[in-house]
Amino acid sequence: MLNTSKIPNLQPNVKNPAPDKRHGSLFAEMRGAFGKKGWQLLLLTLLMMYFAVCWQGERVLRARVFNFFKEIGANGFGVSYKEPKSSFLALQSGLYLDDLTVTAPKSMGGWQFKAGRISITLNPLAPRNISFSMRGTHSLKTEKYGDIRFIADDARADINTGSKLSPASVKIYIQNVRSGTQNALAGSAFERLFFRLKKIPAKHDGLASFSYSFQTENIVLPAGKHQSLPKTVEYLYLSGEIDGISHQREKPLLKDWLDNSGTVEIKKGEIIWKPLMAEFSATAALNGALEPTVAATAKAYGFFDMLEILENEHIISSGNLSVAKVVLGPRLTVEHGENRPSLSTSFSYQDGNLYAGQIVLIEKNTGDEP
Repeated sequence: MLNTSKIPNLQPNVKNPAPDKRHGSLFAEMRGAFGKKGWQLLLLTLLMMYFAVCWQGERVLRARVFNFFKEIGANGFGVSYKEPKSSFLALQSGLYLDDLTVTAPKSMGGWQFKAGRISITLNPLAPRNISFSMRGTHSLKTEKYGDIRFIADDARADINTGSKLSPASVKIYIQNVRSGTQNALAGSAFERLFFRLKKIPAKHDGLASFSYSFQTENIVLPAGKHQSLPKTVEYLYLSGEIDGISHQREKPLLKDWLDNSGTVEIKKGEIIWKPLMAEFSATAALNGALEPTVAATAKAYGFFDMLEILENEHIISSGNLSVAKVVLGPRLTVEHGENRPSLSTSFSYQDGNLYAGQIVLIEKNTGDEP
């Protein structure tokens, strides 16, 4: 019998195995699998697919631009523009809109706005987000002031058409706008303007509600004939809600809002136009003739100082100023922790007349406009 204990403990002579060429980087493996031409074909295919998505996005964008201006036209405005041109900005769906002209109906003053080139872009991977931008020189023609040219360093708007997860919203940002014509509005400008509108849960069945905020800074008034008026409105802020637009709207937006007795509520308002400083709240609406009606309450500093300036410029009459001082003057108070007297009272604007409480401050068709 074989005695296994006497057999030498032999080990096989194994050479070092050759490295497995398959074990490299993932990119190297993929490159080897596709080959050079395969990769080129894949990249070309992906690029063509993306451009196809951009082209489809442009079709969506054209339809939305058409519907947007169609809605404006349905509300009584005249709208004209050249055929939009295609543009691919940073591989996004885009359009150039030239020679846009919007004319208001006579009931709203008949003004006419003409814009320079407007760039409109849409990310095809996020088709609910649309951006507008325009720079350069634009014009606004009114019956009183004629053709007003103004220059904007930056003006843009971002629109989200909304979904179940993200409510519809609009953001508008405008920077460094100044007058470019030598007329009654020469020298007018403002530094910055921001506006935001966002859909919120409705207060009433069948009607939509929107929150908004508006802020502008350093409004420079035109160097016109009112030399005594403070030339700069340093700050103006408004925030609140807009109610009265139907969820399932069948009428033009403005008519629908008017028929539903729509309102604009200012929950918080602030203005700094020294010597006047005020904080206020208000509710505003339009009547059938598109004339505004406003009811407000305010706490104002420097109120009578501003009235005297307005009287000096013949914007309010001397008689109205005297009555205001007699009736409202005793209501001036210096509250605890403050060093300036303030006046808290109601204000209203109706049929072209401005009231403080029951006192008429500015009457329609009398005095000079600022």
